[in-house]
Parts: sequence; structure tokens; C-alpha cells
Amino acid sequence: MVTGTDPGRLQHHRSATHGAGRAGIVPLVADDERVFQFYVPFKGGGEVCVNLVGKHIDSTVNNPAECVSHWKAGRVRPLAVFDTARIADENWKGIPTIKEALGADIHYLMLRGIFGAPGIPKDALQWHIDFLKKVYDSAEFKKYLSEGALKPAFATGDEYVKWIEANEQLHKDLMAKGGLLNK
Repeated sequence: MVTGTDPGRLQHHRSATHGAGRAGIVPLVADDERVFQFYVPFKGGGEVCVNLVGKHIDSTVNNPAECVSHWKAGRVRPLAVFDTARIADENWKGIPTIKEALGADIHYLMLRGIFGAPGIPKDALQWHIDFLKKVYDSAEFKKYLSEGALKPAFATGDEYVKWIEANEQLHKDLMAKGGLLNK
């Protein structure tokens, strides 16, 4: 989200020197000369957003929930989402994708998953799946997804494993590009 001092060139700030933003988003935009990457060691996304509101930084890539209250209050504005399509939710659908905003085909979805221990008994696994599906289908969780601009998805078994494997390779490639892998 950005206050937008120079629409042609953005200083981009994050909350940590490693993690999903550093490993995922930074390597994707590193080759774009319109984005100047500068890291300030903030403790978290909320602190980054407060610094954005205070105009100490020009832009940040945050989880939307970390800055949504400031957006709703008119103190910051979202520039774009890192996805292949706009967020379908009514509150978020007016925010363009990075491709729409910059013409760059950059997208990244942060993993949100729950894992069980290896060898978990099948009945225990099924209990957890059923419980989590009940939570996922609840009105409270749907509200949480909407307010946080989280992309709804529920996958288990082979479908989830396939998604994890594809994203593991993506993250290895991005981490290598970002210089985060030991050689």
C-alpha cells in the first residue's frame, strides 16, 4: 500500500530482511528499474504501515490486514495486488493487479496452510480435515477472509500436496534469485 509520492518510481520497504516478502516478492520486482528496494528493519507489518502513514517511507508490500484500517480511514491507498486476477471481494475489487498497474506479469500468493505430523493416524487426520472444513465454511471465517483480502481455497490430500510441491520449487527459484540460499 502506498501514499504515492512519485508514481513513476517507488521506494519499497518491508518489515523483515527474510521471509515471504524477501524470498517471494523482492526477486520478482528486483529487475524493474522503477522500483528502488530499500530495507528498514521494522519489527512487523503494523509498524511498517504506521511509518507509511507517517510518510517516513513511500511504499510497502503488506498483508492487507496489517494496513486495512489506515486504508479505510483514507491515510494510505492500495496500489495493486500480487495476483493474476483482482480480488473478487466487494471491498477489494477496485484494486488492480500488478500487471494492470505496471504492465509487469508479477504474481505471488503466500502459503497459508496447516500441516500434520508424519504418520498421523487416518482417523485423526480425517477429524482435523472435517473440523477445518467446518471452520472454513463458517460465516465467521468467511468474514475473516473478506476483511483480510485472503484468497479462499481449501485443499487436502493429493491436491494440496501437488500445490505445495509446485510452490516449493517456485520458492527455491525465488530464493536463489534473491541470494538467500546457501551455496
